[in-house]
Amino acid sequence: MVLAFLFAGSARGEDALRVEVKVTGAAYFVGQAIEVRVGVVAASERPKVVPPRVEGAEVTTIDTAFRQVGASGIGNVVNETNLFITRFRITPARAGPLVIPPIHARIGDESGASTPLRLAIQPIPTEERPASWLRGVGRLQAKAEAVPPSVRLGEAFDFRIILSGPGARGSTQWPILSEIESNKSLTIQQLNTEMVADPPARTFHFRVRPSTPGDLALPSVAVATFDPTLRRFVETRNPSVAVRVVDVPRFDPANLDSIVPTVEAESLNPRVIRTIMTGLLATVVTFGLILLLARVRTGPRGLVKRYARELRSSTDPSAVAGRVTSGLAAYLLRVSSKGTGQLTPEEASQGIAQAVGDVALADCAGRLIERCDRARFGLDLEAASGLAADAADFFEELGTKKVRRAKD
Repeated sequence: MVLAFLFAGSARGEDALRVEVKVTGAAYFVGQAIEVRVGVVAASERPKVVPPRVEGAEVTTIDTAFRQVGASGIGNVVNETNLFITRFRITPARAGPLVIPPIHARIGDESGASTPLRLAIQPIPTEERPASWLRGVGRLQAKAEAVPPSVRLGEAFDFRIILSGPGARGSTQWPILSEIESNKSLTIQQLNTEMVADPPARTFHFRVRPSTPGDLALPSVAVATFDPTLRRFVETRNPSVAVRVVDVPRFDPANLDSIVPTVEAESLNPRVIRTIMTGLLATVVTFGLILLLARVRTGPRGLVKRYARELRSSTDPSAVAGRVTSGLAAYLLRVSSKGTGQLTPEEASQGIAQAVGDVALADCAGRLIERCDRARFGLDLEAASGLAADAADFFEELGTKKVRRAKD
């Protein structure tokens, strides 16, 4: 490491401080976290290193360290020479040449600067981009968990997808849960994300509310990253997650004697009897309405209406594009079991045509997925403009159509 710094370029001019820069990696891509190490040879005092301003990239300071290079002494006087290291992370936002300007260091009246560096930043390939790509660049591991792992019927739990590794930094796109959303007994809502810079980790939080009791297995979720070393997309899946949904006690008239004290029929006031019967009837009606609403909310029409409401309040174009794709995929899984997380415009158009028999609406579905692909992968601002409103209108109209292949 010390030799690498001592021979990586040269300091400019006759400056008193020698400042060297080393960049890790051989190929660089948009969105990749590039580590830049700045080494300054000095005595015992750490020099102040000014973070560079790099046009078209984000610069973040990681940490500092030092290593002793040498020491000499005459009598009681000892002179030390140290290599002070400062690590920066530079994340390019666009393809093309990237210039890292001279990085300056100073100790008192002494100063120095490195020579500028020029890197070639490549765009992320458009070929073979999976729908599960979350815009991350670098290695990535994924796991999932349910908190708590056991809930009572009607309660919700926090479903978390946890990404770790360099690819987690740029993975800002929400994962597509089409296989989980195809379960009609689940109501799923996006909550928030949490990001830890070092070591890099990102957590996606979903609120999941089951409407049927029993042992539930949440299928694995596919997430993909672009590996700059392999120069290709790599997809991984988290293990499935088990959740137990405990049924609530049912009303059993046979147990009424153990709940209500036994009294003689003659001693009951007619008004008390009417009050008790009215309360029981209201309980039965309320429970029936809850079951009916749960069935409506989890059916195909309820699903698309929920997506329409969520899209009305969405502002992030990339999040909107992912939500539209996952929503349409989940709908097709429910009505025909042919939906997929990697939905193409042709599959969307054919699926809607078969499901509701509306050619115009089918064409609209194909155009929406095409716009979503351009917004998510091509950074096409024109395609993203008005996407949320158009998609919400589409889902609302889809919710009015009678499904050919499934019961509402």
